[in-house]
Amino acid sequence: GKFCNAGQTCIAPDYVMCTPEVQEALISKMKQVIPEFYTADPKTSDSYGRIINGRHFQRVRKLLEGANIAIGGEMDEKDNFIAPTVVRDCKISDPIMQDEIFGPLLPIVTVTDYKEAIDFINDREKPLAMYVFSNNSEVVRTMKEST
Repeated sequence: GKFCNAGQTCIAPDYVMCTPEVQEALISKMKQVIPEFYTADPKTSDSYGRIINGRHFQRVRKLLEGANIAIGGEMDEKDNFIAPTVVRDCKISDPIMQDEIFGPLLPIVTVTDYKEAIDFINDREKPLAMYVFSNNSEVVRTMKEST
């Protein structure tokens, strides 16, 4: 869902939180899956959208300044195109973490465990949506009840 309509949906995740080990596996898998959805060149894909206008293109572009891009990052200002982009090792102080993204950028924030993730979420404004992926039903329950 993050890259649907070039990330311009209200329920698109603003970030992923996971352990460093999961970050590596996630990036590896996303490198495989993104081309399955949008071809090897998303700019030519009929299934991939554009940023709504030039002002929003510039706003989203600035969020990538200084970012550690793991996937994507290609842009075409004339076409309001920003490729599906995954940013690794994000810090709360990074520009990409300061506001709602509303674009095709997916920052990954690493945490040591789900308790740190709960604290991270609770230190901010309540999100519109949260998606929890775990094989441990106790972790899922705790995340739902504690955020």
